[in-house]
Amino acid sequence: MTGNHSENLMRHLRRKHSDIAEKMDNIKKRRTETQQKDEARQSSMLQYIQIDPKIVKIKTSREEIKNACMELVTTNGRPLSLLQDSGFRKIIDPICNALDPPLKITRKNIRHDIISRANSIRQNLKASLKDR
Repeated sequence: MTGNHSENLMRHLRRKHSDIAEKMDNIKKRRTETQQKDEARQSSMLQYIQIDPKIVKIKTSREEIKNACMELVTTNGRPLSLLQDSGFRKIIDPICNALDPPLKITRKNIRHDIISRANSIRQNLKASLKDR
């Protein structure tokens, strides 16, 4: 289980189903070891970021920003309202405004993108299953 969304479930498993909890802990431990190995092989973020006392330059694209926002909602389980939070806006607005033309990340736009992508995936699945 990824993230910290399953703590209540793990607490229940440890109390009531210790054998299952032990298996889950072993799986998590193996994943952590694998992730640490992967992180050691991955390149450093510093090669993508140039830091000036007042300026930070990053290499990204409009699609990467949109995909990251959709991932926050779909994969990471964050509410769409996160996109309106002042702290998130302080991070994302300078990035979006630096693009030409500026990218507008709103709750409505990301919701629309998620629905569009879901519809596209459904259509692809229907097409691939149609001939079976």
